[in-house]
Amino acid sequence: MMQPFSQRNQASGSSQPRKLLIFRLVVIIIATGMLLGAIGLATFARTPKSAHAATWNEVWNDEFNGPANTGVSTSNWLYDTGTGYGCSGCPNNWGTGEVETMSSSTSNVYQDGSGHLVIKALNNGGNWTSGRIETVNTSFAAPAGGELAVEASIQQPNLSGAAAAGYWPAFWMLGSAFRGNYLNWPGIGEIDIMEDINGLSSEFGTLHCGTSPGGPIGIKLRSSQALRGAPEPGKVQRRGD
Repeated sequence: MMQPFSQRNQASGSSQPRKLLIFRLVVIIIATGMLLGAIGLATFARTPKSAHAATWNEVWNDEFNGPANTGVSTSNWLYDTGTGYGCSGCPNNWGTGEVETMSSSTSNVYQDGSGHLVIKALNNGGNWTSGRIETVNTSFAAPAGGELAVEASIQQPNLSGAAAAGYWPAFWMLGSAFRGNYLNWPGIGEIDIMEDINGLSSEFGTLHCGTSPGGPIGIKLRSSQALRGAPEPGKVQRRGD
């Protein structure tokens, strides 16, 4: 299953304009079913078109071309709401110490009428709200012997210094077995395509797997400037512009 990005917020302050910085990310993997997710004060813009249309087949997209101030299509997306998945044994605050409450309100998650999705963190007297969405589809996978590419243009929060503390927009993928269980991480696998922490304007990528604690749960990814090509089997290629 593929998940979009959302904003994790761990700090106080008011929401700010969005930074004029666009990331274009490509992940090419040999994988089983995944889901895509997102959080944050950020914009999930139109999916870039393939540069190799003769060799790539688009299997899913969302251009976010709905009317201004409307929510996402619930045929494509699920809203994660509250402060955790809510299962018995599930950690509070999404397991990462987040201070916000995730909302399905169009104050936090809305289409802007110009082909973008906005996920906005808001501070109301010290009570933070934000948005976190994930794809309904959990079947994203490379064909046998093939590759899977996942792309998005994401505009980052326009914050720096102390005012940026706690802003954590992210774009990631999780193994489909996570949905409905929520206690089998990191064994189900996670690909953090992009995380931008505390307004640093630097994207971070990580592979999570194995067991926690005691396993190889975090493997850092390096950015690649190569376009889609033919990565070695079992490798992940990530590109950020």
